[in-house]
Amino acid sequence: TRLGAENVFADAPVRYPKVSLEELVARKPDVILELRAEEIPPEAARLLAHDWDQLGDIPAVRTGRVRILSGDWTAIPGPRLPKLYAELRKALE
Repeated sequence: TRLGAENVFADAPVRYPKVSLEELVARKPDVILELRAEEIPPEAARLLAHDWDQLGDIPAVRTGRVRILSGDWTAIPGPRLPKLYAELRKALE
């Protein structure tokens, strides 16, 4: 909400839902943000983003808006939370 985005799974009955590929395709997200706790070099992140190419029915994939954010700062709350917000904002542009 703070970043002007809406989680397509906000209506899930649990906080961390297990999402099937079929449901992801059905919900048609405009952006996919994949967060990885382990640090991934930029070239590897680009390759990971291309792993989504097989799901071209999803608008985010079709328009090239799959973003991989990596580093422990994506999963461990703390003083780097502003960094996460900044990176999420950039990914949503």
